[in-house]
Amino acid sequence: MKKIIKFTFMAFAAALLMTACSPKEFDDYQLGEFSTITQDQFTFDMTRAGDEYTYDFSVAFSVGQEIFPFSFEVRFGDGAITKTDLKGSREFKGVHEYIVYAGTYTAQCLVYTPNGDVFIKEKTIVITVDNDKLFKDDPESLQFALTGGRDNLEGKAWQLGPWTAMRNPDNRDDVWWDFKDPAIMDDVFTFKPNSVKSNGAFLHENNGDSFMNESTGGLFSDGNTSDSFVTQEYVPSDNATWEFVETNDALYLKLTNVFPMYALSPELMQEGLYEVVLVNENKLHLKFVSGTGEWDATWYYYLVPAE
Repeated sequence: MKKIIKFTFMAFAAALLMTACSPKEFDDYQLGEFSTITQDQFTFDMTRAGDEYTYDFSVAFSVGQEIFPFSFEVRFGDGAITKTDLKGSREFKGVHEYIVYAGTYTAQCLVYTPNGDVFIKEKTIVITVDNDKLFKDDPESLQFALTGGRDNLEGKAWQLGPWTAMRNPDNRDDVWWDFKDPAIMDDVFTFKPNSVKSNGAFLHENNGDSFMNESTGGLFSDGNTSDSFVTQEYVPSDNATWEFVETNDALYLKLTNVFPMYALSPELMQEGLYEVVLVNENKLHLKFVSGTGEWDATWYYYLVPAE
């Protein structure tokens, strides 16, 4: 049954990929409307929210990014950066808190178009009083739950839990494929704190082997391009990072320079976005959302503190 489901999934994904990358669509739009976008066709706003340190931010486009979305990033001026290429929406909203000393900070929005243009808009943020959170740890915060707190410099270790599986998004109790290969069940993922900020370093210990999707098979001499496989050649990066990103009324965990579970594609070994379904000191429940196809939302991961 697993093989039938998996074959159907891969056939559907291949058909979707061929449709999305058809020459007609590429010819129609690559040098069309996107080559004429101007600085005035997007807006960037930063609005003070509940206190001096918290700002609602938004990026909105007046042209159709539903076909070829723009990539953009917001640099808040305090070291934090939000990057995205989410499709299907002309507006991106989020919340950012400045956990900083008093001072003037320049927030920038950089928009990258498919034809190579880069546009920048800026906002000046003035913080008049040091944020107390620079000096106080909050046991109720997401940062504390994930890392064990600002003073836990070694970080907090997690492992995959039993609920991890490819599931029916309309009925999460319906498992489509239980992909928990032994090669990833003994992996350890350590989230390290960055003071009390909601980002930091990420350490992946794969204990010598990793479970990979066949799309990554060409990267490894012991890979397999026709079926999932276990490789002993993948060495996790030593400069991986984690970050909580709150956008469009949802909370996401972004992992960069690493994949923590099952590598779905070479691109996602560099950066993956996961919606946070639940997080507390004993559970981290994630839904994979990085891809563009409807099947991507069926991958659920469940992390528990490492034993």
